[in-house]
Amino acid sequence: MLSLVASALAQMPATIAGSPARFSDPATGVSFEYPKYWQQAAGSRFYLGLNLIPEKAEVRGAVAWKANADAKTTLAGAQFLYALQKDVSFADCMHPHNEGDTNDTTVDTVTIGGVAYAHSQAEDAAMCHRQKEDVYATYRYGDCYLFDFSVRTICPGVVDGMREATPAELADVNATLLGVLKTVQIVKPEAAAVH
Repeated sequence: MLSLVASALAQMPATIAGSPARFSDPATGVSFEYPKYWQQAAGSRFYLGLNLIPEKAEVRGAVAWKANADAKTTLAGAQFLYALQKDVSFADCMHPHNEGDTNDTTVDTVTIGGVAYAHSQAEDAAMCHRQKEDVYATYRYGDCYLFDFSVRTICPGVVDGMREATPAELADVNATLLGVLKTVQIVKPEAAAVH
């Protein structure tokens, strides 16, 4: 799996194509760019919940894309979500989990944009919705910064004439999400408030 992530990172553009929009959270020093046709949201916009973001983490912002209904594929949308967990140890940050979890999620370490992240994945499905979730966590200034991105699909056959999303279509969405992650900047919160 790590080789797939490394391969996608090597192939993705240095910036978001076109004229990107910018998310900024001055209170935490986090900013990132995302495609301007995506929408900002206060939290997760998906039917299925987040599996890898600890319950104690505060969702600080999200951007989401809803697939064009005219495309007639099972690809329903994607989201990039940012959360912050305060008062957590480096070890807990680098292996995000919720209390009571079996904590058997595999965690890889990857470097993106010069930042070392713990990377883990999960999949969930219910009521003909399927979600593939990737979480990238990094520890800075005593806090855990979590970046979750999810790709949502629906079951084939739910809508007449709908075809299965192709591997190329899914890879394109994942490359866009990785491109957003590559633009993440984290500055010390006091320094962020000055800008």
